[in-house]
Amino acid sequence: MAEERDSAARRRRLMFAVGGTVLGLALVGGVVAAAMTLSGGDDDKKAGPGTSGGPSAATFAPEKPTFRPAPTVPAPPPARAVLADPALDTAPFTVESLFPNQKFTVNGRQYSVAAGKLDNTCSDGTDAKLGAAARDRQCTQLIRLAVIGPNGVVSTAGVASFPSEDKAAAVKNGKDGGELLPLAGPGVKVLDAKKQKHGKLRNSVGRYGLFTLDWYADGKDPVGDDKTMAQAQDDVDKFLWNSLTARGEAISKQIDDENRRKALEQIQG
Repeated sequence: MAEERDSAARRRRLMFAVGGTVLGLALVGGVVAAAMTLSGGDDDKKAGPGTSGGPSAATFAPEKPTFRPAPTVPAPPPARAVLADPALDTAPFTVESLFPNQKFTVNGRQYSVAAGKLDNTCSDGTDAKLGAAARDRQCTQLIRLAVIGPNGVVSTAGVASFPSEDKAAAVKNGKDGGELLPLAGPGVKVLDAKKQKHGKLRNSVGRYGLFTLDWYADGKDPVGDDKTMAQAQDDVDKFLWNSLTARGEAISKQIDDENRRKALEQIQG
C-alpha cells in the first residue's frame, strides 16, 4: 500500500510538474503576445504610406473617373426645310449647279436638255401676266431649260426663286393665266404661242416655283385630253422636283457634316 501511495504521489508530482511547466509556458507566451501586440500597435501608428506598417485602404483607392458630357449633334434639316429657308439654302442658283446632267430618264422615257438660261429678273423669261405675278411675290431669278422629249413633245422648263415658301405657293395657285416664254436650243423650234396650241403646268417645292410650257415640235396642236403631252409635262415636272430635292439633300448633308465636326472638336478638347 505504501508503494502504491508513493507511486501515486510521484504521478501527481509529475503531473504537477508537467502542468506547472505548461502553465509557465502559457504565461510566458501570453506576455510575449501582449508585448508584440503593443509593439505592433505603436508601429502601425508610426508607420506611414509605403513603410512596413502596411498600406492603408486609402493608399490604393482608385481615383473616380470624371466624364465630360458628350456633345449633342442635332438632326440635320430635311431637304424640304432647306429649300424653304434662304438662310439654309445658300448654294449657287445656276444652270450648272442645279442641272449638271444634259440627259434624264423617267420610267424609261428619255429626255435631253438642249439649252439652259439664267434670267436675272423673272420678267425676262415670262410673259406679262406671269411676270407681274412673280414680281409681286418678289421673284429674284429664273432658270429656263429647253427640253426635248419623246413622241415629238418639246418643253421649256422653268425654276423661279422666291424669298419664301408661301410666295412660291401663291404663284403656283395664282389665277393670272400667265406662262413662261419659250426657250430655243439645238433641235428646238421656238413656239409661237399665239398661233400654236400648247400646254403648261405649275408646281412648287420649298421657295421655288416650277413651270413647264409644252408643245409639239412639228407644229400640231394637242387634241382634247392629250395624254402624250400630259405625260411629258409630268415627267419634266418630276425632273425639276427631283433636281431641287437633290439640292436640298446635299445642303442638309453639309450641315450635318459641319455639326459632327464641331462635336468632335469638343470631344477632343
